[in-house]
Amino acid sequence: MSNCEFVLENSETSEWVFPYKFDYIHLRNMGPCFSAFATVIRKSYENLSSGGWIEFNDGNWVGFGDDDSFDGSAIQRFFTLVREGGALHGRDMTKSRSVRSYLIAAGFVDIREHTIPVPLSGFSTDARWRRVGQYVSATFGEYVTTYRKFLVAAGLTSTEIDGLAAEVRRELSTREVRAFMSA
Repeated sequence: MSNCEFVLENSETSEWVFPYKFDYIHLRNMGPCFSAFATVIRKSYENLSSGGWIEFNDGNWVGFGDDDSFDGSAIQRFFTLVREGGALHGRDMTKSRSVRSYLIAAGFVDIREHTIPVPLSGFSTDARWRRVGQYVSATFGEYVTTYRKFLVAAGLTSTEIDGLAAEVRRELSTREVRAFMSA
């Protein structure tokens, strides 16, 4: 007997489809996916067992640096354009900053928030964070073009998107830009 089931539903507009309550609900990189994020959180609260937990793991799409190498970089431009294009599609790419207020409004208590500056490449002198940066760099470089819809909305042509993606990947691989993203 399987202990895993996949269900497709619309968490914003549909009624809750499960006949039971959950002990744990996890959302990763979902904030920008929803227009009515507060509704998703409220429905989650209403369908958690007493003592249940909800966990979010989301970035806020506002990169930053610990030196001036981030300023004017392709990585910084990418973050800015994704936020602009997301806004034009009704998506707040910085929504993770509001999760705490949504949780409180839904009725959650004992809220714990941890913000971690995640390096986007392997520039760190600390071995653990260098490894994290290497993993992030590999994945981040691959999904730059998956935000094409937002980049087009922000005014870029397909050729410009490909050029920006190549420059972002170059900056990540050379580790010349000490860029972070909060998660």
